[in-house]
Amino acid sequence: MRISVIVPVYNEAEIIRPFIAGLMKTAAGYDHEVIVVDGAPGGGTLKRVEEPEVIKIAALRGRGNQMNEGRRRQREKSFFSFTPIRPFLTTRFPPSRTHWRRRNSSGGRSN
Repeated sequence: MRISVIVPVYNEAEIIRPFIAGLMKTAAGYDHEVIVVDGAPGGGTLKRVEEPEVIKIAALRGRGNQMNEGRRRQREKSFFSFTPIRPFLTTRFPPSRTHWRRRNSSGGRSN
């Protein structure tokens, strides 16, 4: 199963590179797409995302607006959302793909 990882950001230019690098490393074992949605397009965050496979979107300010825009552009049914937080630049996916199947088939809830 392919998943979409939506990353809403706001003025995160200084930390986006290590965050995306960690996310891409963690997601390497999964069939995925990454969507970065910037609520402050003038802040330079999207310009600092260097990975060509990452989908970059400018949106209106506000986490809800950003998530809605990311959901509109996602190509996959299932999605994950990560927010880069300065002290916590690590990302972790669930330990197995079985988690995704259970989560998707149970209406969004994992057992």
